[in-house]
Amino acid sequence: MSQSRFPPFAQVRNAWRTKRTQWTTSSSREQHAPFMRRSASSFWRASAAGRATSSFLNDPTVQFVSGVLAWIPVGMFVGRHVYSVSRITGRSMLPTFNEDHDQTGWDDVVLLDRWSWSWGRWALQRGDVVTLWSPREAENLTTKRIVALEGDIVTPRDPKTRMRRTNDPLPDLSPYRIPPGHVWVEGDNAGESVDSNTYGPVAIGLIQARVTSILFPFDRFGPPKPAAKNDGRVKVWDDYVKRNNRRWREPVEEAPAAEGTQGAARPT
Repeated sequence: MSQSRFPPFAQVRNAWRTKRTQWTTSSSREQHAPFMRRSASSFWRASAAGRATSSFLNDPTVQFVSGVLAWIPVGMFVGRHVYSVSRITGRSMLPTFNEDHDQTGWDDVVLLDRWSWSWGRWALQRGDVVTLWSPREAENLTTKRIVALEGDIVTPRDPKTRMRRTNDPLPDLSPYRIPPGHVWVEGDNAGESVDSNTYGPVAIGLIQARVTSILFPFDRFGPPKPAAKNDGRVKVWDDYVKRNNRRWREPVEEAPAAEGTQGAARPT
């Protein structure tokens, strides 16, 4: 009979029992104890770190700061594209704004509607008070009232009644028509306003918002005062067409407008 290549079953069983006995001895447990202690220590450190993180996130101050930071982008969007609050400085819009500034020293605070203008929900109207980029100082916002729209015929104010800088050229007081895409803006206080009487019609792309309400001082809370009655310097295009049977596409002469804008058309 040939000899088996494998050891007898009894021999394998005895060898397994011997090894198992060695693994369960105290010396073997002591050999593996450092690893077990390290594992347990890591577990408890991780648990403690988790509890510390949870406690930090549940802190009322942290939650308040996180909430404020989360709303900053929303506030920036609303202020740029929906509504914003602004302070009116200067005297060019007296008595509509800053009427009590000389007595109190406080500037008027107003609410600006940017949403209607940005999304085309608001059509320009004569008498609207708007904020726009100054054609002369592109980095400055100014507040003026729309006096005339495209197609209207305007006679500039007499220089004796309005503000004029020393380096400004002598004004041309002959009437001219507002070109398409432009408006004529003026300050309510003619003696202290640099407006379209100085730099001509302005492109509607410079308009940023409409002033909808005075927020401060509280005794004048509400919409701005309406425009003064037309003094005859502005001929509304619709009325002019009806009276003179004119057409929009008629031969005109070009007159200078605000720097960077198209020329204003002289009526024929």
